[in-house]
Parts: sequence; structure tokens; C-alpha cells
Amino acid sequence: VITPSLLTLPTLVRRGQKVTMVATQDGISASAPGEAMEPGQQGSIIKVKNLRSGKVVEALVLENGSVTSTF
Repeated sequence: VITPSLLTLPTLVRRGQKVTMVATQDGISASAPGEAMEPGQQGSIIKVKNLRSGKVVEALVLENGSVTSTF
């Protein structure tokens, strides 16, 4: 029996988890350390704090421990 709980994507990023923030534009990539402010599944938008600047931004969850800027 397939239930709705079997169809949900796993949480790849947990609140408080250290993540790598990746930004790519015009073929140039940059990365920075971040901290997830909320949990997220692959493809979801979450708030992430840039640990270098202290700025909180929205980012797309790519995979476990990796997010990308949504600018």
C-alpha cells in the first residue's frame, strides 16, 4: 500500500545545519559557508544565514548540505 508519507521527499537540510552556499552567474561560481535557518527538501526554498556576512538570504536546496542563491 502506498501512503502519502511514502511519497514525500526526504529532508536534505536540517535547521542549524552547516551548508555550502553556491552562487553561479555568467559561468562564474562562488561559494560561502552558511547555516540553514529552516529545514528543506530538494527543490525547496529556505532561509540561510551567510556565516561570513551574517546576511540571511533565500536559497534553493540542491542536495544534502548544498544550496544555491535564488537571485
